[in-house]
Amino acid sequence: MPQETSHGPAKSGGGTRLRARKRGSLDGRRASDVDETASTPLRSALEALGGVHVCSLYEARQDCREILKAFLEVGIARGEKCLCLVSGGSEKSLRETMRAASPRIQRAVESHVVDLTTIERAYFTHRGLLTQRTLDFWRKAGEQAVAEGFSGLRGVVQADGVLGGPAVLARWIEYENSLTRVLVESGGTLLCMYNRSALPAEFVRDAFQAHEIVAHRRGIGNNTFHVPPEEYAAPDKAQREVHRMLLSLGGRRSSEAVSRPLAAKTDRRLREAQRTVKECESVIQGLADDLRKHERQEQELRRNMDYLILGQQITRTGSWALNCSSGELFWSREHFRIFGLDPIRTQVSYQLFFQMVHPDERARVEREFQEAIRAGRDFESEFRIGRPDGLVKHIHSHAYAVFGQPEELTEYVGTVADVTERRHGEESLGSMQAELARASRAITLGQLMASIAHEVNQPLAALVANANAALRWLAWKKPRIDEAQLALARIVRDGNRASGIITRIRALVRKTRVQRNRLSLNSVVHEVLVLLKTELRRNDITVRTDLAERLPPIRGDRVQMQQVLLNLIVNAIEAMGTVTTRPRLLVIATTADGAGVAVSVEDCGIGLAEGVLERVFEPFYSNKPEGMGIGLAISRSIIEAHGGRLWAVRKEPAGARFQFSLPFAGADAK
Repeated sequence: MPQETSHGPAKSGGGTRLRARKRGSLDGRRASDVDETASTPLRSALEALGGVHVCSLYEARQDCREILKAFLEVGIARGEKCLCLVSGGSEKSLRETMRAASPRIQRAVESHVVDLTTIERAYFTHRGLLTQRTLDFWRKAGEQAVAEGFSGLRGVVQADGVLGGPAVLARWIEYENSLTRVLVESGGTLLCMYNRSALPAEFVRDAFQAHEIVAHRRGIGNNTFHVPPEEYAAPDKAQREVHRMLLSLGGRRSSEAVSRPLAAKTDRRLREAQRTVKECESVIQGLADDLRKHERQEQELRRNMDYLILGQQITRTGSWALNCSSGELFWSREHFRIFGLDPIRTQVSYQLFFQMVHPDERARVEREFQEAIRAGRDFESEFRIGRPDGLVKHIHSHAYAVFGQPEELTEYVGTVADVTERRHGEESLGSMQAELARASRAITLGQLMASIAHEVNQPLAALVANANAALRWLAWKKPRIDEAQLALARIVRDGNRASGIITRIRALVRKTRVQRNRLSLNSVVHEVLVLLKTELRRNDITVRTDLAERLPPIRGDRVQMQQVLLNLIVNAIEAMGTVTTRPRLLVIATTADGAGVAVSVEDCGIGLAEGVLERVFEPFYSNKPEGMGIGLAISRSIIEAHGGRLWAVRKEPAGARFQFSLPFAGADAK
């Protein structure tokens, strides 16, 4: 946009001073200035032109000096702002050309009457060349020149190199045809200079046809091959061109003084030429149809690409491809965004990618990728990357191996997805589940507080009784040491018993890390039954255990296994709380088979309806009025985290059985 270019008047203190300076430069010129602006045929022709669009073609850079000199000096003499745009990398060359053109132009450059910037900085965006952006640039540049005190704007565009590929070249000609209308509206004058040796011939031809005035080799004149802007995109463009060619031939014949003896021969050649032109017209029409078809296909392809880019932005999924033979790597725009890189300034490579992988995971990811290449299989991995802005992202990449002939791995085509939020969510969910599990244990223990108090009071009462007995044995006139020692030994035994109960309760309630060790589920059953002994007696429940002998161990967390059994047994006790017509029997069994170890808790309570066998495991679902509905959900998540499963079945005629199975502890399964 215009504000991207440095304009001299803004630095010199305002428009009034500039106007005074320019008037002085016109009225009080030195003798050397007069010599510098000596009239030439080219300069005289340029002075006669108003707001027009001039094209200049050259084969070498030095060929453009005369037209550039005359064009700029006319603008300086008229008090116009001169703005020069040049292909990226050619700024130094253009400055040297202007410096060598004349001292007057050199002084104008130093005083910012003539400014210089690059085409890429003025026109291009991350999406390439946009026609409307270029037209707005020149329109606003003209308005700004007038606002700064200049009489108008005079522009120079020197295309001295390829301008970004076929897509940009095609849009460039569209811009050239639209620019004439902007120049007419604003009164500006523009010189477009094209290097024939550096640009594709097709592009130079189209640019030539887009200009009404052409300057070449110190000459300037009307372009008989000019295609007016209104005809550029017309569906019958080819027919109009043929029509102009025919008119040109007819007019040339009538204006030439052809001798009568040659008239017949000339007429015959003219008819042959007209016939050839008509044949060409049909061919051109066919080519025009093919071109329109190609343009429709190109528009469809561009629309599909826009949909693909939008879909990647919505799903936050980028795409990439690697040529296994050449090492060429492609990243989509969303891939660049995920990795925090600029797609214009960054040259992607195999080394760049692995430099961004987190140092703790770099060796693993590269090893996995190389193994996939050697085996010719698909690649999938999850890893972290360190972005240039300091952020650490969790990335999941999945790629398919593409094979050519004969069964040769040619490339990988894959995707990268930003799973950072999902990973953080999983970590937060795991933490919340652990907190919820601990709360569930605390709630269950709160319900069993009376039983726990009774269980602890028994060894405490025994401690007091044995201590009193030991005191009496020692208080005798002849102390009975043997009996006192026995009483003290019973004190130690009951103290350890109370300490064990408190330890088991604290382990269930406190917040500890999960520790999966080898343990026997039979011992877990006994430990939980000790905690619930008073609760079972108070509810008049008979417990029958059928524990398998030499039960193989599993690998798990003892506290979590206790919690699962505690939840299942407490639920069974509550289910049998209203049973009065049959014995309240609780059956706990452990078995082992080829798949692992199984534990079942069976009651004869009110049972479960067929429709709620699975719903009882849903979070916050409960068939008890005062239930929270989290115990069974947490129990199932614990069992599944250990690699097992938990389910429920109805028992006939009444009751229910809850059963879970877990795999063996590694080599012990054998």
